[in-house]
Amino acid sequence: ESAEMAVHTFPKHLKLDPTDTVTVEADGRSFSVRIDSTSIGESFDVRLKAIITDKEIFASSATEGQETDGIPDQTLRGNVTAKMYPIDSNLFRDLGEGGAGIPIYFAMLPNAATGWRGGRIYGSTNNQEYNPIVTYRDGSTGGVAITELPDVSNWTTWDRTSVLTVAVQFGTLSSTTEALALSNFTNAALVGGEIIQFVTATNNGDGTYDLSTLIRGRRGTNWAVPLHNIGERFILLDTTIRKVITDLASLGSTRFYRGASVGEPLTNTPVQTLLIEGKALRPYSGVGPRRILDASDDAFITWLRRTRLGGDGDWLDGISDMETGEGSLDFDVDLIDAVDPSVVSVTKSSTVTELKTKAAISVAADTPSVGKSRLTLSGGTFSADGYVDGQLVRCEAFTEFGNRGIFEVDAVGTTTIDLINPAAVTEIAGSDKILIRPTEQVRFTAAEQTAAGYSAGAKLTVRIYQRSVTAGRGFPLEATV
Repeated sequence: ESAEMAVHTFPKHLKLDPTDTVTVEADGRSFSVRIDSTSIGESFDVRLKAIITDKEIFASSATEGQETDGIPDQTLRGNVTAKMYPIDSNLFRDLGEGGAGIPIYFAMLPNAATGWRGGRIYGSTNNQEYNPIVTYRDGSTGGVAITELPDVSNWTTWDRTSVLTVAVQFGTLSSTTEALALSNFTNAALVGGEIIQFVTATNNGDGTYDLSTLIRGRRGTNWAVPLHNIGERFILLDTTIRKVITDLASLGSTRFYRGASVGEPLTNTPVQTLLIEGKALRPYSGVGPRRILDASDDAFITWLRRTRLGGDGDWLDGISDMETGEGSLDFDVDLIDAVDPSVVSVTKSSTVTELKTKAAISVAADTPSVGKSRLTLSGGTFSADGYVDGQLVRCEAFTEFGNRGIFEVDAVGTTTIDLINPAAVTEIAGSDKILIRPTEQVRFTAAEQTAAGYSAGAKLTVRIYQRSVTAGRGFPLEATV
C-alpha cells in the first residue's frame, strides 16, 4: 500500500463496499485501488476514499535527477504546484538532535500563483512503492541563486564584500541586525550546500533580492564555501522546514522522494533521488592547524577540534569549551605526498582519552622567554593536575580566539606555561580565565617526512579528520603547515 486517493463518481457506484478492489482510469492509465470508505455528497455524488495498490502507478514519467550538493535536476511540469527539496545537510539546529538515526530535511516551495493549499511528501526505497512521510501546510520560503556566491579565504569573519542575488519563488525576505544574526541565528539560509546568514535583504522589485553582510560556513558547512554555482537552491531555514529521521542502515544508500500538492495526482510529480551521506552526523573540520618541530626534526601536528552539538551560539561555530558532540575523541591525520598530492604517504591516528580539565584559572602576562610568551597561573599547579614538563596542552576560554592555542608545560616551574605562538597573547593581567586540557596531536618522524618527499624542516601538507562512530571520517581540514 502506497498512497491514498479520493474519487467523486456516479450514484451507481454506491454499491461498492470498503475492501472492494476496483480499477480506476486517469490520464490515460489504469491502476488498481482498494476502497477504504464511501459516502454521499451534497449533490448525491458518491465519494470514495481508496488506497492505491498498483505498484505500476509509481513509475514516474517525469524528469528524474540526483541532487548534487544543492542543484537538483528537477524539471517542473506546468501542472506541478510546488518544488520539493530533500536535503542531506549538516545539522540546521541543535534542537532535538543527538538521537539515533540520520536527519533528512525537506522543503516545499509553492508556486504562489496556484493558490497552494498544502501538500505531502512521499518516500520510497525502490522507486515503486511510495509511503507518505511528511505533511505540509505552510510553504517554505526560497528559490534559486541567480548569481554565484563567491569563495572567501576567511569564513570565520564577516563577509562584507560578497553580494548574493536570489530569485524567490515563494515567501519574502527581510533584513535583520548583526546582533540578532549572532545571538538568534536569524536569517539563516541554505545556499547550495552552505549555510549562511544575511543581515541585509534588498528587494529589487522584480522577485529578486540582493543579500549582503553575510556570515559564511555556518554549522560546519565551510566545506561548501568554494562550491557554489548559479541556479543552486536557496532555502530560508525557518520553522517550515521538516525533518525526518532515517535509520542508520540507510547510510550510503539511495532514497526516492516525491512531493504532491493537495488535489494533485502523485504521478504528476517528479522523482527526487537522494544519496544518504549522513552529513548531519559527520564531525566538523578542525581549525588552527600548527606544526611544532622538536630537536630531531620530528613534526608534531596540532589543531583545535570543533563540536557538532552545542556550538550554535559560538561565533566560530563550535570552537567552544565543550566536547565535540561525538561519543569519543578520535582523529586521523594523512600526510600528503610532496610530489603527488593524490597520494597519502602515511596516516597517523590520535585518541584523546584523558580529559583532565583544570578548573577556571586566572592568568597574568609574564616576561616572555626567548621566542615564547609566558602566562603565569595565579593559583594551583600543573603537577597537581597530572601535567608534566614538556607536555603540550590546549588552553580554552580566552576572550580572543587567537589565544585559544597550544601551550607547552615549561620546565621553569609548575606555575608557568609557554605559548607556542608568542603573537597570540593579548590578555590583560587577571582579565580572564582559561581551561587546560590535553590537545589533539600526532607526530610524523623525520624519516616519515623524508619518505613522503619533504626535506628537513619543510612545510608539510596534511589532511585532518575527526572520526565518528556512526558516520566514519568527518569533514577534512587540509592545510600546509
